[in-house]
Amino acid sequence: MLWEVGRFDESRIEMRRALALDPLSRIIGANVGLGEYFARRYGAAIAQYRRALDRYPDFSYTWILLSLAYSLNGQHQEAVEAGRTALEISPGDANYTQVLASVLARAGDEAEARSLMASVEGSDPTRLALVHVALGEADEALRLLETAVDGGSPFIIELGDPAYDPIRADPRFQDLLPRVGLID
Repeated sequence: MLWEVGRFDESRIEMRRALALDPLSRIIGANVGLGEYFARRYGAAIAQYRRALDRYPDFSYTWILLSLAYSLNGQHQEAVEAGRTALEISPGDANYTQVLASVLARAGDEAEARSLMASVEGSDPTRLALVHVALGEADEALRLLETAVDGGSPFIIELGDPAYDPIRADPRFQDLLPRVGLID
């Protein structure tokens, strides 16, 4: 939660402490990179994900996080490849499909992004909102986020995700933050 509320230095300390306590944890190894990602230090996130994948190359969660970091770092080809790898390891995962759709949208492949999004239509609105943000469709993204708040989506706490930056200043987005407890 520390990275969700912008306390990046504290999150880095806690994640490094967790990794020291359990250096073989696949999830902690990946989440150390997630703290860097939320701090918008994409190069550091990518480096951590690569280290984690050196140890556990079959962990799809790390691959999908790597995909996001590459994407927001402007490394679109690498982002798409990492996203596809995550889905090869975990075929049919709706969350990974939605992430890949957003990555494809940022890479300029709107047709495939929309096709993937249609294949998981009806799944979590928060993740679908990320695809609409990547497609430049702020109104639809915000409508879906409103639905996610009202419906109690477990992913709504991820509004600190840098992928939302294109709509972060919108007053409708700002109105969501206190409703999910991310600001007072």
